[in-house]
Amino acid sequence: LNEISLISLLDNLWNTPLTSLDLNLSFCRGISDLTLFVLSQFRLITNLESLSLNFNDCKSITDKGILDLFQGISQLLKLRSLTICFNYCVKITDESLSLFNEMLSSLSQIENLSLSFDFCTLLTDTAVRRLSRWIDKFKNIKELVLSFSSCKLTEMSLSFLEYTLLKKKSIEYVFLKIPCKGISRDDVQSFKRKFKGIRCVVVQSPC
Repeated sequence: LNEISLISLLDNLWNTPLTSLDLNLSFCRGISDLTLFVLSQFRLITNLESLSLNFNDCKSITDKGILDLFQGISQLLKLRSLTICFNYCVKITDESLSLFNEMLSSLSQIENLSLSFDFCTLLTDTAVRRLSRWIDKFKNIKELVLSFSSCKLTEMSLSFLEYTLLKKKSIEYVFLKIPCKGISRDDVQSFKRKFKGIRCVVVQSPC
């Protein structure tokens, strides 16, 4: 799979009534920032309501590629469900989420969000803080799934998410996967107790 084949694929999708797109590029070692720039052009599929992208183990992806990708996603104004996997994209840093709040504020209609950054070991609490600010824009968020195994998080990440999510009356389900280092079991239990009436699952990855 290369950029030319992706361009050909997307050319056939422009201005179609397509409402759902699921693209699995996991373990495609040729995937690069250029690939994500090409994929950002699916902003022209204006009817998309559900988007799922899997970049698992695409180790060449950097912050620049992610910013380009989300620039395109920000223009999908009908999007209700967004799922993206960046597991093992080891070059990703906090900078990749630096413009989420500004760039993606147009996606306030999202109801289901799933983002996975397992083993993106350069991510810290700063990334979660920026992500929380973006989630705060959502008016009708119902389901949230976030995964950060082996990232450099502390109890501050739980505090950022708690502050944002407790304001969301629409939230029904929260799933978090977090590292065991830097976050104690007491921190996890305290976080879960705050969400009465909401299904809240927190899993800590093995140390």
